[in-house]
Amino acid sequence: MSAGVTVRRTVRGATALRGGVGRPTPYQFFGVLFWLVLTLTYWRIPLCCDAGQHAAVVERLEADLLHPAHSMADLPGEGSPYYGPYAVAQGVLARLTGLSGWEVVKLAGPVHLLVLLTGIGRFVRTLTRAPGRRSWPWCS
Repeated sequence: MSAGVTVRRTVRGATALRGGVGRPTPYQFFGVLFWLVLTLTYWRIPLCCDAGQHAAVVERLEADLLHPAHSMADLPGEGSPYYGPYAVAQGVLARLTGLSGWEVVKLAGPVHLLVLLTGIGRFVRTLTRAPGRRSWPWCS
């Protein structure tokens, strides 16, 4: 008699808990579509409001990372609320890539939108009734 070999069968529907492999959820589909439309729109419109201030901060940090000057005047920039960790990271990125302050601020827009969209998804997941289980019937 030959020894039997145990073969493991794949169970149908095992990926149903996560929406399947390669099948996005409606939130993911519309989130990517929303991100794409707003990113294309963002690239077409000019920067306004205080974007110039943020670009000036990035350029001052690019010039001197440890002791940047004030972004609006030729004064020392110590104690300025604009010089935070995120602005320093943008200044380092500008220094490493050689991009100007305007270009770095313009590149950061789609990243901000991506953080917003993923943050909304995480926030909604924390407020649902049962963690790990979708509470809406159309998301199954």
